[in-house]
Amino acid sequence: MVALDPATRPLRGGQRRVLTMLADSHSGALHSELLANGVTRKMLSAAIRAGYAVAVTTVIRVRGRTIPISNVRITDAGRQALVWSKGGTTA
Repeated sequence: MVALDPATRPLRGGQRRVLTMLADSHSGALHSELLANGVTRKMLSAAIRAGYAVAVTTVIRVRGRTIPISNVRITDAGRQALVWSKGGTTA
């Protein structure tokens, strides 16, 4: 995957909100947790498509049932984009 230059792709309000939530969490956030906190699927997928976040799905078994659990984490490009959106630099 090619890293994106955050200066050429300004964050939209929804992306900034998603990335701020993910940056505040040390190990990322559950997909369902983000949805419960007002993040829409569209906002989340836009951040992932832009390379600012990544989703990792793990499958667990509970009492014979298979349950997929998606954890979303911010990428280095996402952290850099947050810094740029606040008017800072990464140097």
